[in-house]
Amino acid sequence: MDEKLQANRESAQSIRGVPPSEIMIPYPSIRSLLDSQVRRYGDRTFLIIEDGNGREEVSFTFLFKRVSQCANYLRREKIKFGDTVGITLDEPLAVLIQIFGVWAVGGTVDLRNISSSIFPNDPTEFESALDGEADIASVGKKSKLADDSLRIDNGNNLIVVLSHYNLIVNGMAIAERFKFTDDDILLCPEPVCELLTLSGGVMTALYAGCRILFTKDGSSDNLSEPVHTAFSCTPTPGFEVDEIVVPHTPFSRVDHSQVTTGFFMPELTGFASFSQASEKVTENLIPIGTPLHLCEMTILDKSGEELPNGEPGQIAVRGHNVMKGYFNNKKANRKAFAHGWFNTGLTGLSQIGPEGVRSFFVTAP
Repeated sequence: MDEKLQANRESAQSIRGVPPSEIMIPYPSIRSLLDSQVRRYGDRTFLIIEDGNGREEVSFTFLFKRVSQCANYLRREKIKFGDTVGITLDEPLAVLIQIFGVWAVGGTVDLRNISSSIFPNDPTEFESALDGEADIASVGKKSKLADDSLRIDNGNNLIVVLSHYNLIVNGMAIAERFKFTDDDILLCPEPVCELLTLSGGVMTALYAGCRILFTKDGSSDNLSEPVHTAFSCTPTPGFEVDEIVVPHTPFSRVDHSQVTTGFFMPELTGFASFSQASEKVTENLIPIGTPLHLCEMTILDKSGEELPNGEPGQIAVRGHNVMKGYFNNKKANRKAFAHGWFNTGLTGLSQIGPEGVRSFFVTAP
């Protein structure tokens, strides 16, 4: 074991010295979170899906039933705890059933490669496969917060591994930052299997008990109820890291034009910070605001020393949203977790605003 790497990784995954296991998350896994919300909300609508064929509403109870059937299907197909399973199809409900079904059996969802998935590629075949399964999933070995939940390509040929804890705590932090309640509706664009939509939209809504509205283009036209817009800009795999990370548009109210931008990286389970709508790009600086309460940001020099406000350096993050690591790539992990922070590879600086709050900026390319 590389003891220095392990120590640096543990430091980068902690906030102010508190490791992930010491934060009070009342759910031992994503499966447990879903189960809890089903018992709380039952037949209340969770998903609203609008497309050219009309509008479909899906309750917490119905989703859980199909997820349980999916879990039983996976067990019949010899998928066991710790296996990695790809996702097929592109329809929001089917995608979520597959993802939560994999988590229900203790598997890891692979968002990179769908060609090798155990699931049928035809939607009708998939529905028929589930129809033959029991409504209640047989309980096997249960996932823990530290277990793998997702593998995803970061756009630069590195495979990011996220834990159940990463996804739950990130959803919790975003819900608390924007004060979402179960009266809110989050408008999410498809596809669901994009990390922005899955971690920021679905997990945030699940934690807060929000409803989620999926539309093909993320359009908020002609809606009968006020909604938030969740993550309307999705990064494209294959772009350079600077083009992937900033700026992104997460939340906006449809009744006014204000938007909130933030700092996104797959390695940080999605968004790590958000800026106020009033902050503008000035002097080639892109505002990324202040970090979520589950993490902290700083600016480091090349030797890993923290820099004072106003001095440019590398943006670094540490906290409970920091990934488990890059899959099977010790060299990349050593570089990423050097100095006990996650090193983003982006240049920026911090400033103290009028209210005495330290905000962060990325240097525009």
